[in-house]
Amino acid sequence: MATSARLARRWLVSRSSPLRLLGTRTPRHPSARRACRSLQAWACSSAHLRVLVTNDDGVDSALLVPLLDALDVALPPGVAVRAVVPAEERSWFGKSMTRFAHVVVGSAVRGTHTVTTLSGTPADCAAWGVEHAFAAEGEGVMPDLVVSGTNLGMNAGAAFMISSGTVGAALEGAIAGVKSIAVSLSLGKEARVALKETGRVPCDLAASEYAAAIAARALEPGAWPEGVDVLNVNLPQNVGRGAAWEVTRVARSRYTKVFSPVEGAAEGTFQHAPESLEWLDDSDGTDYAALRRGGVSVTPLRLEGMFLSTEGSDPLALRAATEPLVRAAFGESDALVGS
Repeated sequence: MATSARLARRWLVSRSSPLRLLGTRTPRHPSARRACRSLQAWACSSAHLRVLVTNDDGVDSALLVPLLDALDVALPPGVAVRAVVPAEERSWFGKSMTRFAHVVVGSAVRGTHTVTTLSGTPADCAAWGVEHAFAAEGEGVMPDLVVSGTNLGMNAGAAFMISSGTVGAALEGAIAGVKSIAVSLSLGKEARVALKETGRVPCDLAASEYAAAIAARALEPGAWPEGVDVLNVNLPQNVGRGAAWEVTRVARSRYTKVFSPVEGAAEGTFQHAPESLEWLDDSDGTDYAALRRGGVSVTPLRLEGMFLSTEGSDPLALRAATEPLVRAAFGESDALVGS
């Protein structure tokens, strides 16, 4: 136990907590001492916690290893992390699942991490991971949190969000009864060029730190907002430390054209080639408005009606309930400046 306590204290000092501000000194104020003891006790007892990581960009995603590395730093000692991801890219699959084919499980090493691969969809990965990733620890052992991402490209606005395999995997985790977070990084033209030429995006480390920070806080006792099933986090392009954040609602959007004829192919052959989005509501308070202003958007979702108020679900109450968790993960936020 002494070793666990030392590891826990070292971890607490290394992250954003009261101990980081105080170094290794014991705080004098009684409330500060209680807060530090509470955090240290949680860190010591966190060995039973489990996190499932998945994505829709696949095992070779440029943001998979940075996220796993960031989780290693942000999570307290002893938290078990398992990654179950598609064997190849499965973007735009939404929450679809494999029904009439077998799903093949494999294994790959990326960086210092052993990753489980699945031949199916992102939602397949979430469902299989919830059921089987921690099976060696005992029958019925499930993760405490699903983290889906970090996606290469934003998933803000209704059109993108519903189509997203990243969000779909998080929804599948929530359906299984596990609190879930989807994280996506908006990519500008320069970032896409860098990704194509170097296999990396310029702000991969900062984006991964944001994802890991909110995951770590979400695991803390009592931190998860009541009534929320999924947190959909969208990071602005070129995100840096200390970016402003906002708890938002989903912007309303639609595609103007999705399929186009394939030149030179047989008549009746089309390809998926969305031309543009039309924003029907991207006013202040929406996820896209926050991104447009360079801020981090965190959107609380409920399975029963992801955008509209349903019986027992007040969108404003969900957003208010979510703010303490986001503030604890990202710090205080400056007001987003209007565009």
